[in-house]
Amino acid sequence: MSDQIIKGKGIRIAFPHLVEKQSSAKYPNAKPKFGIQLLLHKQDNSNFIAQMDAAVDAICTEQGWAKNTVKALPYVESSIVVKEDGTPYAGYDDDHYSVSAKSDNRPLVVGKGGDILSSEEISSMIYGGCYCLASIAVYPAKAYRKICVELRAIGFDHDGDRFGGTAQITNAKSEFAGLIDDGSDLM
Repeated sequence: MSDQIIKGKGIRIAFPHLVEKQSSAKYPNAKPKFGIQLLLHKQDNSNFIAQMDAAVDAICTEQGWAKNTVKALPYVESSIVVKEDGTPYAGYDDDHYSVSAKSDNRPLVVGKGGDILSSEEISSMIYGGCYCLASIAVYPAKAYRKICVELRAIGFDHDGDRFGGTAQITNAKSEFAGLIDDGSDLM
């Protein structure tokens, strides 16, 4: 069986690492990867969740695994994803599942019209809290008896409330207008 491909839209994202590979804070010796957290609203993203359930069932059947014996399923209740101090991240609540999707290869990232985004465009357009189109592959890791999620592609869908602060600054001259010494007061 090949990977189970799952696609959806209107999926809120967090912790996008789409331009450069990121090491895992939880597993510092792990190989750095591109990645993202998909926050699946249990009602709004029910079709995507149903696709994931069907993929998990197909993988478990093919591998001869009872679903309750799999060490890691591809999604978890978002409310269990917490900061080091035990408080939940913004957007992680009982109404959502969280999916960690990673890739060794840089995923395809597109804008609203489907155009492939440059690294600079990705950094300014795709942010924690926005809503995206997502394409993932779900597959078994037989040796570990778990089900993994590979990030294939992300596409900007629409803006959302930004997680963790303010908008990214992309123009230093306008940000520091009136503060940058342009040398005009020199003789």
